[in-house]
Amino acid sequence: MTSKTVPIIILNWNGLSDTVECIESLKRIQEFPREIILVDNGSGQEEQLKLKQLFQDDPEIQLILNNENKGFTKGTSDIVEKILSREQTPEFIALLNNDTVVAPNWIKSLVDTAEDFEADIVTSKMINYYDRSLIDNVGHFMLNTGEILPLGHRHHKETYNSVIENLGACGGAALYRTRMITEIGFFDPYFGTGYEDAEFGLRAKLLGYKCILAPKAIVYHKVSRSINKIKNDAYLQNIQTNILYTYVKLMPFRFLVFNFVFVLFKYLIWFIFGVFSFQLKLIRLHTKTLFKFFGTDLKKALEQRKTFFQQFKPKMVYKSAFWAPSKFFVGTDFERLIIRMFPG
Repeated sequence: MTSKTVPIIILNWNGLSDTVECIESLKRIQEFPREIILVDNGSGQEEQLKLKQLFQDDPEIQLILNNENKGFTKGTSDIVEKILSREQTPEFIALLNNDTVVAPNWIKSLVDTAEDFEADIVTSKMINYYDRSLIDNVGHFMLNTGEILPLGHRHHKETYNSVIENLGACGGAALYRTRMITEIGFFDPYFGTGYEDAEFGLRAKLLGYKCILAPKAIVYHKVSRSINKIKNDAYLQNIQTNILYTYVKLMPFRFLVFNFVFVLFKYLIWFIFGVFSFQLKLIRLHTKTLFKFFGTDLKKALEQRKTFFQQFKPKMVYKSAFWAPSKFFVGTDFERLIIRMFPG
């Protein structure tokens, strides 16, 4: 049996003021059945006490307090698993970052778009909270070197006003069809916080599931507000390692072979740039990434690749690996080099 109510999962970690603003925006949604599941991911005792005072007796909110920070992947996946074990499972599950504010028609627009276009992953149109003339992202696209990036970042808000296909959604404001999750699983437990949504979107696309943008599902995002709390050298290294892990785990062999030279060339460019611009931190980042990946994580990626292809190879849609949102890496990386050289 299925339920039309959409569970909306929000994780909080030492972000009380953002979470309160997010919840207030959700409560302005009156026309659509939704269930708010608020998970505190191991904040301090004082913050958990405040959350209890604010939300424990609220009939619209299910408050869950974790004793530790499980990270975004496990913190979210644990709740999704519980939802899917219900006698009445919902048709869709939504994820929402606590550092967002949603438009009143947000969840209805996501569901309507999913139903109208028979989509399995639906992306919100995420607008920069601080500069509302700019888009944060409208989903993902992929470089031919395997890196999955936000689509539409810093484009004007009046772009991307129609439904388009993309390479999955930012997990900060997305709708997922539960049937798809039961068929292919959810976030890979390899990840902690970061890139789990990118891997899942690519996996879904390769297996023939439909990923689209719902342009009327507006969310205002305090860009990187949550990530900045944990953004350090270790986090940046993990993201780079996650890119390589996802690439090796999921990409069809012919795609890997064809693009291997470009992957090497990309790393060479960044090393040369780091040397001539005296950015030793950049050189250390990529060096540590390669040593970590080829030292320990390559084995994990190959094991998961074997499992993935044994289970899903007959279902794979190979053309998706070369699909339109994939871009040749040079233009994007050149733009990033310019930004590093002239950050203003």
